[in-house]
Amino acid sequence: MKNKKLIVISFILVFVSCLNKETKSSNEFRNEWTVYKTKDSIPKPLKLVLEKSFKNGFKIADFDEEFNSTDIIDEKLPSKKILFLGKKNQLWRITYVTGGFGKYYSYIECKITKDSVYDFKIANSIKYKISNNKTIEKFLKDKDTKLTKIKIRYE
Repeated sequence: MKNKKLIVISFILVFVSCLNKETKSSNEFRNEWTVYKTKDSIPKPLKLVLEKSFKNGFKIADFDEEFNSTDIIDEKLPSKKILFLGKKNQLWRITYVTGGFGKYYSYIECKITKDSVYDFKIANSIKYKISNNKTIEKFLKDKDTKLTKIKIRYE
């Protein structure tokens, strides 16, 4: 009887200790990309860095929202529209289009651990419509692509 109680108590302890551990999505176990479908999925630490990195903040339209895509400016609409947001382990990717006369595409990658953003890089393109992992890989392999590492200052 004592052995049964000991086994049950051991099982409960192991079970409870497993509950306290951070769980990973099945994609993270398989080392695959998790793709998000809303700008609200941008992690808070990255949002803060983006807002501080741009002069007028980082106002961006969601995937299905209107934005200032031409030279005719509507002050109510953002000038950027998110095209891709994905995560693989600690690496995050975001791409967006900036409208206007000189329409171009931007790619940002960074790593996020807990509440810290590091290894923050950005690149722009008028040649590639970088809107998914396939076009991102093609863009990054192009010899003309220049990823610029940006220093982040937390104030």
